[in-house]
Amino acid sequence: MTLGRAQAGADTLPEHPPTAAGFGARYASVSVAVIAGSCLFLQRFGVPFGEFKLHLATLTAFAVVAAGLAFRQVAVNMVALVIYLVFVAATLASGIVNIEFSSEPTLRRSMPSLLYFIGMYAPFVFRARRPISPTAVFRIIQGCLTVVAWGGILQFALQFLGLPLFSFQGFVPASFLVEEGYNVLNATEYGGSTFKSNGLFLLEASLFSQVMAIAIMLEVLFFKRVLALALFGVALFTALSGTGLMVLVVFFAYFAFGGGANRAKEVVLIAIFVGLFYLLATSVFSELGGYLFQRQGEFFTEGTSAYMRFVTPFRALGEILDRFPTFLLVGLGPGSAEALRLGFEYNMPTPGKVLIEYGLIVLALWIALILAACNRREWRTLFWPVLFLFFFTGGYQQLGPIVFLLFSLFAFAGSRPEQPR
Repeated sequence: MTLGRAQAGADTLPEHPPTAAGFGARYASVSVAVIAGSCLFLQRFGVPFGEFKLHLATLTAFAVVAAGLAFRQVAVNMVALVIYLVFVAATLASGIVNIEFSSEPTLRRSMPSLLYFIGMYAPFVFRARRPISPTAVFRIIQGCLTVVAWGGILQFALQFLGLPLFSFQGFVPASFLVEEGYNVLNATEYGGSTFKSNGLFLLEASLFSQVMAIAIMLEVLFFKRVLALALFGVALFTALSGTGLMVLVVFFAYFAFGGGANRAKEVVLIAIFVGLFYLLATSVFSELGGYLFQRQGEFFTEGTSAYMRFVTPFRALGEILDRFPTFLLVGLGPGSAEALRLGFEYNMPTPGKVLIEYGLIVLALWIALILAACNRREWRTLFWPVLFLFFFTGGYQQLGPIVFLLFSLFAFAGSRPEQPR
């Protein structure tokens, strides 16, 4: 079911022929499918490498870029390259200063962590030489997200039949799993027997809710299918996580006030989604819906996940500034964000981790690199909420499945999009 095609506005997609054809289009399409698929379906798997387990998504992204170089299907984004080289120099300088000259013995300083950080963003220097339309890119990713949505709903339902499928432990050798340290089995309440869906393939319920938010944004902006929107709304509900809802609030706010005109159909879609979600939460699953709505109070309750995500980072930064007044310049060293002992638990978002470990200069260059590689005027209504997801809903600066999902969304799309038919 569809509401039809949107009229052209500031954030709609005017009709243009596909940007690439032939082998170039096939390479771009396959690249998007392979990278996005690995980020979503292989998120729990990695390969041991020194002190790290390299996510399969990270290895896949590098393999795709290497193949593109071999077949001359990727080009260098010169602006991104210049920023990246300065970013590498600044990051190395920050790390060397902290590793060689800092007198604080309690902090963890890891040169492998630094090298992993700068290496992970090397693919952001490249873009498809013959990009395809954003609609084609988003259709591929939406197909992957549809599978994840069904997997998450099935997982949530099967637990009530005595078939919990929340972890791959026991099915996959532990040396190739990256589940350790992630809340793959997350009860709706302490000691409870009902668990939040993690999307079957993903590491946590919060990640599931966030990628479902991406699916809902893609549906509203590009495909406008009511039944698909209902599917993603149900899947988002089974995650019972507030971070995906926060991403959607940012999206809806930017959509409403970010400019553009002739958005009646999109507004109707948003109204349908909100209505369906509210109906689901208050009638079909009223007990779980009550739990989800009550979580608003977590922002003011110490020890809750919302408090640690969105309140303690400010407390932590204040403590760090008092204890290490010069950390804003060069940071405290790679790996130190998790090594601090501040007397309370905290969950630092992505930019906060970069700031603590490398300082303001590296943080600014890192953000500039992402903007140079991914931002386009034509999809700003999608880009800014996705950037909010990446920056503020977790510590994702070195989590390959999220870093390269961002890459797959924007690196292979041309700037002259095609309206879906």
